[in-house]
Amino acid sequence: MEEEDPSEQLILEALRLEDSMRRSAEGQERFRKAEQRADHDWMEEAVLMQGEALRAIGVPATHRYLTLLRSTALRHPEAALYVKNNINRDGSLAAGDVAPRVQLLALDGSKVAWPPLHLPRSQPLLVFCGSYS
Repeated sequence: MEEEDPSEQLILEALRLEDSMRRSAEGQERFRKAEQRADHDWMEEAVLMQGEALRAIGVPATHRYLTLLRSTALRHPEAALYVKNNINRDGSLAAGDVAPRVQLLALDGSKVAWPPLHLPRSQPLLVFCGSYS
């Protein structure tokens, strides 16, 4: 028999706790220290905080419940400052548009034009973007 998911109210409680942990002086110090490590960064520290918030309300920090916490944050940005203040938005490119050339900064500090000039226009192009910080 499958276990029932925690209620949205319970997940919102964990979300508010996580938000409070992130914004606290201790949470900010944890993020600062994480960024000084070679094997761990602030995003991994945020995952640890999410797990702590779930466990604090009596929910196991499984992949399923971490995903539930994150999807609830997207539906309730008022409970998660990191979602409320996220300035990322969907872009305006659509299927069939010509991708504009942009300057990117490679991990070694060099500048790279993208998409490359030699990319045949007849080939489909999938754009998947992210950042490394």
